[in-house]
Amino acid sequence: MKVLYLLCVFVLLQQVHAKAKAGQVVKEDLPYIACDVCEASITELYSATQSARSLQPKNKLDEVDIVVLIESICNPASTTGEWIRKIDIIESTLKDKRVLSLIEPGGLAKCGNECATIAKSCQNLLHEEIDADELSALLWKNKSSLDEVKATVCKKWTKRCKHRRMSLPSTYNRVDEEFVAQSEKDIEMERMLEQMKAMGMGGSLYNKDDLGEMMGMDGYDEEEDGPPPNFEL
Repeated sequence: MKVLYLLCVFVLLQQVHAKAKAGQVVKEDLPYIACDVCEASITELYSATQSARSLQPKNKLDEVDIVVLIESICNPASTTGEWIRKIDIIESTLKDKRVLSLIEPGGLAKCGNECATIAKSCQNLLHEEIDADELSALLWKNKSSLDEVKATVCKKWTKRCKHRRMSLPSTYNRVDEEFVAQSEKDIEMERMLEQMKAMGMGGSLYNKDDLGEMMGMDGYDEEEDGPPPNFEL
């Protein structure tokens, strides 16, 4: 039973991993979600910074801790970046113009095309359009409100929210992606996989000896249980 359970776990992890790699960036959407992603990214980063600060003695947070948060806030596979998987991009009409908006339907979805597109917009913002060191310094000083930080990043340092919301051109036939919330089991399996990858186990080839050692199966009998196949994560 242990061998069967082990094989099932690794098969499921492979399936989850394959799904996580499926998302493709929709470049055509990027200009039309730029402002919303900027405000959402800064909101999440500000919240993560305040939460981390509250756990420190005298609420003092090292600037390097903020840099770590900046590095992970755009990664939907990380705990800090899970907010991206809560977002759905929808098309609506505003004053007879087609526009894109971000909403939270509820739950976490697998990272498909829209998730990958939001993550790319976030990465462009924090790693190309602004100086991340300036942002970490601003958050470290802790002298600005959330609205002030959003205004600084999205209107002063960039022009993402400086103008009116961009409308979609009539020639753009956009294909919407359905938001499907994952089950708690799928989410837990993905987190398990990410923990394994963080431990240096992702991308490695595991044989029966490796798996048995990881699971403490020193008494594994190949003649009785049969040789399990190799699994690659």
